[in-house]
Order: sequence, then structure tokens, then C-alpha cells
Amino acid sequence: MNKITPLRLLLAAAAASVITVVAWACGVGYEPEGILTMGDHAVISPLRTTFAKDFEKAFGNRLAKEKAEDMPGLDRASVVAGVISAVESDCQKRGVKFDREAKTTPHPLELSLYLASLETDSHEAIPLCERILALPAEQRRNLTAVAHYRIGRLLMIVTDWEQLTPERAQVRMAAIRGHLNATKQAVKEGYPDICLISRQCDGWIAYSQSMIGNALTLERLGLADFGQALRTYLTMDPREEASGKTSALHLIAKLARDGAFASCAKDPDLRKLMTIYICAGGGEMSTHRRLDQSTTDSHSRNWIKALEEAGIKAGDDAWRIANLQYSAGEWEKCAETLRGIPNDDPMAALLRSRLSLRNKDVHGAIASLKPAISHGDTRLLSENMSSASSRDYVEYNDYYLQADTEDRDSWTARARGELGVLFLKNQEYVSAMGAFYYSLNERDAAYVGECLLTIDELKRDVDQNWQRPLMTGGYPFVDNGRFVPVRYEVRHLLARRLFRSGRWEEALPYFPDDVRATARRYVELSRKAERWHFDSVERADAYWRAALIMAKQGDSLIHSDFGHYWSPSGTWYVRDLEVEQTNWHEKPDLPKLRLEVDNWKIPNSYAAPSDDERRRARNWIKKNLDKPDYSHRIASYAAVDLIMKAVRHLPDNDVRGSQMLQYAGDILKFVDPKAANPAYRTLAIRFRKTPLGSHAWNKHWFSREDGSDDPDLLSK
Repeated sequence: MNKITPLRLLLAAAAASVITVVAWACGVGYEPEGILTMGDHAVISPLRTTFAKDFEKAFGNRLAKEKAEDMPGLDRASVVAGVISAVESDCQKRGVKFDREAKTTPHPLELSLYLASLETDSHEAIPLCERILALPAEQRRNLTAVAHYRIGRLLMIVTDWEQLTPERAQVRMAAIRGHLNATKQAVKEGYPDICLISRQCDGWIAYSQSMIGNALTLERLGLADFGQALRTYLTMDPREEASGKTSALHLIAKLARDGAFASCAKDPDLRKLMTIYICAGGGEMSTHRRLDQSTTDSHSRNWIKALEEAGIKAGDDAWRIANLQYSAGEWEKCAETLRGIPNDDPMAALLRSRLSLRNKDVHGAIASLKPAISHGDTRLLSENMSSASSRDYVEYNDYYLQADTEDRDSWTARARGELGVLFLKNQEYVSAMGAFYYSLNERDAAYVGECLLTIDELKRDVDQNWQRPLMTGGYPFVDNGRFVPVRYEVRHLLARRLFRSGRWEEALPYFPDDVRATARRYVELSRKAERWHFDSVERADAYWRAALIMAKQGDSLIHSDFGHYWSPSGTWYVRDLEVEQTNWHEKPDLPKLRLEVDNWKIPNSYAAPSDDERRRARNWIKKNLDKPDYSHRIASYAAVDLIMKAVRHLPDNDVRGSQMLQYAGDILKFVDPKAANPAYRTLAIRFRKTPLGSHAWNKHWFSREDGSDDPDLLSK
């Protein structure tokens, strides 16, 4: 699933702010971020592989290689043009007049019959093509192959196989295959191969063996040979949309739909393909080929039953078979199949964990997952994790998890993420946070570090286990820029929490190197502003410079990852679930969504939070959401608060003060007009005689002009 990057700053200009509000107010579905928002689906969801990769590994060496030659089209216009060109060329060689439009010279009889067959229904077209074949060989030479091919295809179309007895079906099928084989033979004998149609004949013969009708009906009539059809498709030359891979996918999808599992279980190639297909939940090569989970579960049950009746053991496909047994609800059989797979296999570990959870054994689930992550990837990350990660290894679709079978890192990361969920359930908060960070579930890690752990608990863990930065890179810190990315990084998270609580000196060592100098400068300015022995303008200047740091780089200093989103609507829809808001500024997210989601759509019992987690999360909600103090954790509000302190030290009607208040209005007037109101009132009353103040007094709001963001505004 691509991840949604939360908006870190709401300091945008007017147009951007309006667009943001409109986008969030639309009331459409919102997909919350993080493994913890998935409820039970985080730890017991079905697992799926990817069809294309598994197919390539199993059958890739048997596929026909794509040829460089250009293949003519097979649409009606292309074939008709090819036929006319062949007849015209032959007439020119024989010195016979030929009129393409047949206005001055009638078309040759064989061409007239062919064109007439295109203008009538299928039943009447067959006798016209048979008349072509009844002509002398030399007369029909240009259309011999086409006529045979067309009759074969028309017979496929007009036949109702359900109404035929086995005897009549055999006769009809023999006629179809006879004409298709005659097409190939005519080309071998030198007759024109219009649009290279002879290369399609083997594919259509395979189609007649497998997909021309209901699979079970074809078996009853004695016409089916599914395995041979698959092997034919694999060797077919790719042409237009048709290839060995797509034809095999169409075949196995139809056999599954028609319930031909018993026949597939008897053929080694079909057996392998069916297992791959169901385990992948269909073929992802085109979206309409995906199976919903209920269909996948049904196919799994029928396929496992067919394999058992055929006496087929798991063999090399042990994990896939175990996965299908899990989807089928065959827990004991799944556990038995998994016994032959090493404990450190991450895909097997995920299944073992699910079986333990269904037996309400959380400790057993944790023990199952631990071996799979012992050699997992714990390298330092090199990306700015506030944006979508290139290692976005999970695709959520209808609550299943899908990844390539060979992508061990992805499955290991998933095992680590699920281990984090179980650690959290076990109240092992520090272990949960580490598991989330190293599985790239960084927002879940931030939830633990921000909402559950106390500052001192977080600090002890960081000092013991996170002595160096988790990240080795990221976007550079630009001192004069408007926006600075906030990185999900545990040391930085601790620094921001300490900074918000006023423990400035303790916070400084934990800031990233490129932020620390700015944090130190902010502390110096803030302390200067609070010292009474400086004159008023000096104190105002210190507040003003601190405010500009907070407005432009403040998110890197105090940002809280949760609880400050804006929407004028009263309801959000989370995965088709209606969620009422208790605060106008809040969208469904951690921590509230973690506590509230427990219903038929997103059940939450296996992964439910403990009583202690609920207590900690509710305490955070009470402090930050019920009566939120925006200025201590949202940079834009903190900046405005500092500007208001600065202007208190300036005389009335000071032009510089009006410019500072106008800048405060620029920050909040679009995203939160109510919060901008104190700055407007001060501007309109105390600075009424300035141009900006006069506008505020007369127009009852801020001017459209920009305020000043010059740090030297008061020192010039």
C-alpha cells in the first residue's frame, strides 16, 4: 500500500491552505497509516504471494522467447486487408484485372464468398466458407488457409456443448480441430498464410481442449486435456496481448472457477500452477483477475480436498500448501505441514504465529516470530521516513498481506512488525517500539514513543539502546527555508518531547546534528527574552527571532506526530466504517483509532490493547486532544504565541509591531481563524494608526498584504 504522508506544517500560503481544507473536508474514505490501525488484520490476516514472480520461477524457462519480428494484427480489418492484398497480388501476377471496390470488375468468386461470410451470422457463414473449399485448388489457393481457419473458429462459436451428447461432441470437436490442423497443413503446402494465422492454430486447439466450455462439461464429454493445453500455451509465441503467461493465467483461473480441481491435482504442471494461483489470490497482472478473500478461501478448501483425495503430499510447495490450509481454516493440518519448514523461515513463522493466536497463545506467537527476525535487516535507514518509503513492502487489499515469495526481507520485516503488535499487547513497550522502527512501521513506533512511554522511560531506552541515530541521511536542514521535514527517528522524537516539556538542555544532545544549532539558538533567544534587565525592544527582538525560528523550523523542535488535523466535517469514513469525531480538529488516527476500532469490519480482539496501554493512551488523549494546548506541540501556534509576547514590549502604533502581527495572521488566518483572532484584535486596536492596523479596524480582518518575516526588523 503506498503510505499517506501526514501534513507536518500548516504554515502554507492562502491558496495552499484553502486547498488543504477542501481536500480534507470532502468526507470520502481515509486510510489511516500504520499496522496498529488494522486491528486483528495486523496479526491474523491471510498471506498472499505474487503470481507473476512465482509463475516466472516455476515456468519461465519453458516460455517461448519473444521474437523481434513485427506480427500483423488479427483484427477483422487487418485480416480483410491481408486477404484482399493477397488476391490482388495474385491477379497482377496472372495478368488479371482486379478492382478493390468491385465497381468495374467483379471480385473473384472465392473473395466474394469470403467477404459475404463476414456480413452474415455465424451459422450462415460456415456454408459460404465451405463453398470456398469446394472450389478447384488453384482457384481458392489464396483463401484455402483462411477458409479452414474461419470454419474452425465459427464452429467454436456456434456450438452449444451443454446440449450435445458425448458422441456428437466428439464429432464436432474433431471437425474443429481438423480445420485448424488443415490450416497449418495448407501453409506447409505453400498456400498464403494471411496475417500468419497458422501460428494461432495450436493455441485454439489448446483452447478447445480446455476453455471452450465449462471445464466439467468438457471432461464429461471426453474433450478435455487441460495439462496438454497448458503445455501448448507455454510454448506459444507471444502475440499482441496473448502470451504463455497470460494464457496460462486465463486457463487456471477458469479451471478454478469451474471447479476442475480434481483433474488439476492429477497433472504435475497444473498442480503447481493451481497452487501458485490460489496462494497469490489470483493473478495481479490485471486487477480484475484478483480474487476477493472469500473466493480465495473457498478455492483453498476445494484445492486442499482435491490434493488429499489424489494422495499428493506438500513436497517442495510446503509453505504454499500450509498457507492454503490456513486460508481454508484447516489449522491442525496447517501446523502439521509447517513442521517440515525451518523455524527461521519468516513466511512459516507468520503462519505459526497466526495459529498460536487463534489458540489464544500470545507467548507462543511471540516465540514463533522471534527466530524469523534473528538475522533480519537492522541496518541504519537512509531515507527521510516522513515520506513514502521505497521499501513499502506491504500491499493491503481487502485486508490481506501480499509480497514476493523470494523477498525474504519483506516477510522478515512483516514478522518484525507483527512482533511489535504482540509486544505491545504484552505491555513490552520498549521492545514494541524497536520492532516497529526496524520494520519500517515508523508511525506505530512514534505512537509508542509519543503516546505510551513517559519521557523518562523513553530517555532510559534511548540512552541504553539508541546511542546513535537510526537514520544516516534525510533531507538537509535549510536554515532559511519555510518547511523542514520531521523525521520519524527515536532520538529526535525524544529531543522534541524533552524540548516541549521545557527540558531544553537535556534535549540538545538528542537532536540531529543539522537541527541542534538551531535548537540551541532558540533556547538562547528564549532565555534572553525572559530576562527583565534587557530593555523592551531587545526583549521584543529576542521573542521575534525565536518566533521566526519556530515558524520556519519549529516542527523539528516541538512537533508531535498525533492529534492536530483539521476538518470542518463531523464524520470520517475509515475503510467504509463511519467514525464520529469528538474534536473538530481531529481525524481518526492513533491513538484514538487504536482504542476504538472493534467491530465487524475491523475486529480487534487478538491484537487488542492491554488495560495499561488503554490507560496510557487515554491519559495522552486527555492532555492533548480533550483540551489541546496547540502552542506546546504545533509550531505554527507556538510561533504566533511568541509574536504576541514580542508585541507586548513594543509601543502602540509601532509599524514594526503591525508587520509582526500581520505575519502572525498569515500563519493562522486560513487554517484556524479563531486562533488568529487575538492577533487581529491586537492589530486593530493597539496598532490602529498603522496602515495594516487601519485596514484591520475598517475591514474587520487582516490585509491581503504579507507581513514581515525579516529577523532584523527590530534591530535596523
